[in-house]
Amino acid sequence: MKRVLFVCTGNICRSPMAEALLRSEIAAAAPDLAVESLSAGVFASDGMPASRCAVEALDELGVDLRYFHSQPVTSELVAKSDVIFVMTRQHRDTLVSWYPEVREKVFLLKEFGNPPSSGDVADPYSYSLAVYRQCRDEIRACIPGIIKFLKQ
Repeated sequence: MKRVLFVCTGNICRSPMAEALLRSEIAAAAPDLAVESLSAGVFASDGMPASRCAVEALDELGVDLRYFHSQPVTSELVAKSDVIFVMTRQHRDTLVSWYPEVREKVFLLKEFGNPPSSGDVADPYSYSLAVYRQCRDEIRACIPGIIKFLKQ
């Protein structure tokens, strides 16, 4: 089984949406792919629920994020992850500065978009549901590329 870790800042918006979207898409389109999808934040508190708008944005797709509770990035999580997808270049730089040994397994999420990009997934925190939907759709567009990568 491959362990995938999604990382953002507070682990209440972007990375939980990515975690849940990957899990949902694998269940629907690649059920034989053995993947554990997790998320954490570089400045996250432990045990916070996903933001209300993140829950609503995923609920529109039939993906439940109500169960979710945040967690900070830890050396154990990073070490046990086979691949780490980050939302921004700053997240990548932070992880690599904290854990230089993971450099080769940290990727920007949008590198797996169609078309691939070196851009960041902007933080929707404190914005409207429309901004969360846009963020959700950016993340969702990267999921097929991630699944293809994980199948290799």
